[in-house]
Amino acid sequence: VEQFMGFPPDSDERLKSYESASISSRLPLQTPTLLVAGSEDVDVPPIFVRNFHENCVRVGGGAAVELLEIYGADHYNLVTGGDPKWHQVARAMVRMLQKDCGWRLAPHPSDYDVSEERGFLPLQDPLRSCAAELPPEFPAADRALLEAWEAHAADLPGRLGVVAVR
Repeated sequence: VEQFMGFPPDSDERLKSYESASISSRLPLQTPTLLVAGSEDVDVPPIFVRNFHENCVRVGGGAAVELLEIYGADHYNLVTGGDPKWHQVARAMVRMLQKDCGWRLAPHPSDYDVSEERGFLPLQDPLRSCAAELPPEFPAADRALLEAWEAHAADLPGRLGVVAVR
């Protein structure tokens, strides 16, 4: 902390500066807050974040405060867009915005394991052929409709540039 303050807390005046700079002096928090700690963060050690979270819970009476600890993350994984650990932070923020702030955000494709390479369904397509698995007594007109749908669905990946559409 001393390196960020620029001086040690070696006098009453300097100690007061430390106290006024501390976010703990502003509890309870009035804004929903997501605290994020990386287990390998040397800039803000995880114990600092955990202790602050405990203080927030102990004081109570404010807005929601959640703690997200990410194993293996350093300070910069957590704030570098595109990093897999940053994606964990982003998903947690979206969940918190939806739950505590009432935001209505569209789901992110990666929340459902959707990617350009994988398409929309698991690799094993549960609908590989609806028409082939129909019982013999299934009406012929309905069977023809399903077969036509499957023929069009089989052509969709090429048109849409994805792997699995159904």
